[in-house]
Amino acid sequence: MIPFLALVRKDIKLFLGDRRAVILTLVVPIAIASFFGLIMGGQSGRPKTSGVGIHVVDLDLSPVSREIVRNLQGDANLQVTLSDEIPARQLVRNGKTALAVIIPKGFGDEAGRALFGGGPKPQIGLPHDPSRNMEVSLVKGRLMQPLLPTVTRERVAPHRAATHRAGF
Repeated sequence: MIPFLALVRKDIKLFLGDRRAVILTLVVPIAIASFFGLIMGGQSGRPKTSGVGIHVVDLDLSPVSREIVRNLQGDANLQVTLSDEIPARQLVRNGKTALAVIIPKGFGDEAGRALFGGGPKPQIGLPHDPSRNMEVSLVKGRLMQPLLPTVTRERVAPHRAATHRAGF
């Protein structure tokens, strides 16, 4: 073990004696990483994400649809703008936004019936720019994530309140 430590000590002395090796090994990588960090991440240490711009149209105005809109607005990866249907479709058509999320009238009731009663599945309209499929996939995932818990909560909560009042 002692011969090994003697070799390590000798190599460290040789390394620290070579100023060019120390600079290339320690200083240059730190300088390069700092430069790229400054360019890419800003100075705050917390990168600011711009988010995917989407327009949301809520034609239903039910508790379910309002909860969906709230979840989308609270997502840091999305920049949500509430809009009317025709302007939202026009913005997508003109390439000004990646997609529009259009929640149709009666969505909340139909979603609850489809989930618990086997009714037809309601469809959320997603007109989108076909050249921006990656952004569309992100928004679809963010949209589907809270959908099942929201519909379930809204469908079960009124029944719970009615049973509680009846004394069951």
